[in-house]
Amino acid sequence: MGCRIAGWLGIPLVHTGHSLGRVKQQRLLEQGTKPEVIEENFHISTRIEAEEITLASAALVIASTRQEVDQQYSIYDQYQPQRMVVVPPGVALENFTPLLAIGRLPQSSNNSIASSLILASPSSWRFPVLPCAKCQYPCQGLW
Repeated sequence: MGCRIAGWLGIPLVHTGHSLGRVKQQRLLEQGTKPEVIEENFHISTRIEAEEITLASAALVIASTRQEVDQQYSIYDQYQPQRMVVVPPGVALENFTPLLAIGRLPQSSNNSIASSLILASPSSWRFPVLPCAKCQYPCQGLW
């Protein structure tokens, strides 16, 4: 999805990964799970293909640890170590300014909210994208 959005808008894709399909597949196989069961339950081939496409397309891939880069991403065909960067979990709150403090929305060169922030994730209670976007961009009529 990120690759498509980046392509449509002509902007670089910066990808942050999570549980990787190839690693999950390896662990399940080591536990004795049959390949057909893994495919049926996790659609693992589709997931791995999407991850390969993402790695091939991303201008930058952010990982949480060096282990994630060296032992997990490195088993992908489209692994490109020069595009990998490690950013440990956590937030330095002093680096952020609330929108109320600046009194306006950040503007980009083409005056588009889409080029200022794109947040894409699965539609799930675990990833509350809409509340995050509403908080960041409380525009009338946008939602």
